[in-house]
Amino acid sequence: VFFYFLSQFSSPDVLCDPSLSASQQKLKDARQRRVKRSERHKRRLRVIVEHCVVSYGLVKEHPCFSKCSERLFKLSKSFLEDLKTSHNLTSEMKSVAKNNVKQVVQSELKNSCLPLKVNKITTN
Repeated sequence: VFFYFLSQFSSPDVLCDPSLSASQQKLKDARQRRVKRSERHKRRLRVIVEHCVVSYGLVKEHPCFSKCSERLFKLSKSFLEDLKTSHNLTSEMKSVAKNNVKQVVQSELKNSCLPLKVNKITTN
């Protein structure tokens, strides 16, 4: 049964475009599978940001972890967009995330996860 299932998808009509040659079809498939450079950079930045948040002391199970990592990701991304070249991009990602992790985590913990009672100021 399994081989019959595979044989249905291995027919040349299903996999190949008849108007393309074999080399053109391989090139088309390679382009579709290849991840764009910007997507690789975003994925790398997400990994670096998550590592920085965890190394700051916030575990992944914490309710604010996703908010903190997303905020730090957006902040770091906005700083990194100003770079002229991608030379030393990974080290720049690490330094930007490391320099801003304390401020982002403290801000998120203060504002969203641990709400503080705000005393209303009344004027007479």
